[in-house]
Amino acid sequence: MCNRNLIEEWSWDGSSIEGIKRFAAELGIGLLEFVESFFCDGWPETVPEPYRGVAKGPISRDLTQSENSLAGHQNYTHILAIDLAGAALVMDTTGCLYTDGETQTLVERSAADALARVDEYRLGWSAHRPEVREA
Repeated sequence: MCNRNLIEEWSWDGSSIEGIKRFAAELGIGLLEFVESFFCDGWPETVPEPYRGVAKGPISRDLTQSENSLAGHQNYTHILAIDLAGAALVMDTTGCLYTDGETQTLVERSAADALARVDEYRLGWSAHRPEVREA
């Protein structure tokens, strides 16, 4: 059983994502459970304001399921924290359009990559496809 008061009093210093992982480990809580249970909004003060919150990404349709118009997946990303070294802790989610089921994954990536993914999601994938030039 975790000490809720200890968690509520804890403050991440922002220096490294490792500090978040270390604190969760000290409590004996998996990182995903720690974030989902106590810090589902992450540490928004460490994320540039235009990049805060959940960004909805592309829908990938399952063309093999033509009889089911809802077959496919919706992707989401949420930058939870960016540390002083330029690493980001990100929650990536894939939602099934048919069942409403979700798969969430916590990943570390560079802040530049995390910010670029949010830009891609918000601008739409078509904005980032290479141009095809006719010969």
